[in-house]
Amino acid sequence: MLVFLLLAGSTRNEAVAGTSSSKVVIENEHGDEVTSEVTHEFPMSLESYDDAHFESIPQILLHRIRTEPFNLIATILFLLAVIHTFMASKLTTISHRRRKRHAEKIGKGEADKNSVDMGAEVLHFLGEVEVVFGIWLIPLIVAISSFHGWSSNVHYFHDGVNLTEAAFVVVIMVLASTRPILRLVEAMMIGVAKLFGGSLKVLWLTILTLGPLLGSFITEPAAMTICALLLSQKFYALGPSVKFKYATLALLFVNVSVGGALTNFAAPPVLMVAGTWNWSIGFMLANFGWKVIIGILISNSLYFWLFRKEFTVMQRIFTIRNLKDQIVRNYLTQKATEAAWSEAAQQGDEREKLLDTMRRTTERFLVAMRERMKSGDVPELEELGYDKELIKEAADERFEEAWLYRARRFLPLLLNEKDRAEFLDPEWDKRDDSVPAWITVVHLLFMGWTIVNAHYPELFIIGFLFFLGFAQVTTQYQNRINLRSAM
Repeated sequence: MLVFLLLAGSTRNEAVAGTSSSKVVIENEHGDEVTSEVTHEFPMSLESYDDAHFESIPQILLHRIRTEPFNLIATILFLLAVIHTFMASKLTTISHRRRKRHAEKIGKGEADKNSVDMGAEVLHFLGEVEVVFGIWLIPLIVAISSFHGWSSNVHYFHDGVNLTEAAFVVVIMVLASTRPILRLVEAMMIGVAKLFGGSLKVLWLTILTLGPLLGSFITEPAAMTICALLLSQKFYALGPSVKFKYATLALLFVNVSVGGALTNFAAPPVLMVAGTWNWSIGFMLANFGWKVIIGILISNSLYFWLFRKEFTVMQRIFTIRNLKDQIVRNYLTQKATEAAWSEAAQQGDEREKLLDTMRRTTERFLVAMRERMKSGDVPELEELGYDKELIKEAADERFEEAWLYRARRFLPLLLNEKDRAEFLDPEWDKRDDSVPAWITVVHLLFMGWTIVNAHYPELFIIGFLFFLGFAQVTTQYQNRINLRSAM
């Protein structure tokens, strides 16, 4: 790995390489010392090393390190990042242990109930595989600045690094994971599965067959996102064996990787050569598309046969979940349930009794606190020039706010609607209400805009900002927008 990095790490990007400059003192032809600005190329091109005459790889590596010492630093940082990646799960495990110990301390009264173990939180962050290389990018930027100056950082990241595809993947994954898109694709998958019986094994085969093929039209990242989320809800939630979980995930990766070969505009590898070699959609279907479909069907059938016994065990759980969902849709709808609870909460006698009990308990606590204030804070505040009546009024208002806070937290339905805190429903993303067709159409238009302008970040990012505004306006029909997973 180290050999590969030192040999290939200096390859210049297709974009313009960054440069840095330094001032040196030299003698001119008259013997006078003058200051001259020398420009250094960063990263160096392979040709600039002039090492073709070396016979062995160690000689080439040593020569490149002597020529550009930064190569060694960059390689060491990359090696540390790789080690960090393999250590991520261990760091997460240690974090969970520390959290558990801290929770036990809270239970024993040895720590404040609102406190957190900051070390555990830091370890949990370092254990996130997605952020490992982002973390090690920080010392890399410092190293570049130390060796070549800050201007080299600016030039390298501005002119030498193309982040268009990364930005596109984030945007398309967010759009693909929205509720209207998921509900649409889920309805399509279930509809197809019902044509063949609607069992778990049929739905599993449908998601892993049709889902990856969608990548030829909505791009591979979008297809991967939709298939992964559907499998999470319809398959992984049923508790398959660890072997079956990883096998399904590997099958999804492979199928999505080849599923974009039906068209000439969705998969990046195809897109790179389609224009140069004049590959049309008809050419793709005739030469690659039918082979891709057959390959996916063969792979899915093989995996289905290998894990056929597990499908038999999981089918019962799948049927029960479907029945529960049907009962919720038909009899326990969100509106009907909320209406029943609201009516129960407004039952006068019991409601007033509970509120009265809470107020009397709180009042006893507040009386004790006022007595403590009289002997402590009040005299000190009076000495500072505060009026005694203002002190009492401020204390009463603060105690009333404290009571309302507790009531909002523990018994919100007993309060008047204007006094209740906003409720953040933990089951919000699982609700059963339908999505209006026009909202789904608008989401499809946003996805189409993003795909068409995939190579123009100025356009698809502007479109994404408009989408965020649209999602805010139509919050009632949206799930929570999840940027973290995409990033």
